[in-house]
Amino acid sequence: MRLAVGAFADAAATSPGKSFTPGDYKIRISQSVDVQKMNRAIAKTAFNLGIKLLGNDVMKNPALNPIREYCWNGVGDDPKHPFVGYLSEQKQIATCPDKIASADVGTHALMLLSNGDRLIGLIRLYGATIYRVHLGSPAFKRFERTAFVDYAARGIYEA
Repeated sequence: MRLAVGAFADAAATSPGKSFTPGDYKIRISQSVDVQKMNRAIAKTAFNLGIKLLGNDVMKNPALNPIREYCWNGVGDDPKHPFVGYLSEQKQIATCPDKIASADVGTHALMLLSNGDRLIGLIRLYGATIYRVHLGSPAFKRFERTAFVDYAARGIYEA
């Protein structure tokens, strides 16, 4: 790693008997991610947020059975209408509430909201991608509740 850092900082690096200059080497970084496991973890986070903010009795609503089954057993997700997706940059700018969009990089921002027809979770971890979770269609009044997780200072708090 020191070699790579030196090459970027100085535009050249050396090792005993060899000199490396820009263009000699390319660095490739890759990562393997099981998207289904990640999506399930995001869905579980949103569902647990519902339990914390709305209460266990509310989250037992039968209209939430499909997402509950997905969280517990990983079944029931429809590829055409998945439980978990993400907001593109354009959608973040156009539709995302400012509390989530402007969350600090060191903080997790979690939001539950309802338009009166659907219960949606928005999850933003470390200021990165904003995930959208369709929790279900229980009869709710319109609302918006936000929680933040700051492990370094305040812990979990609502805003």
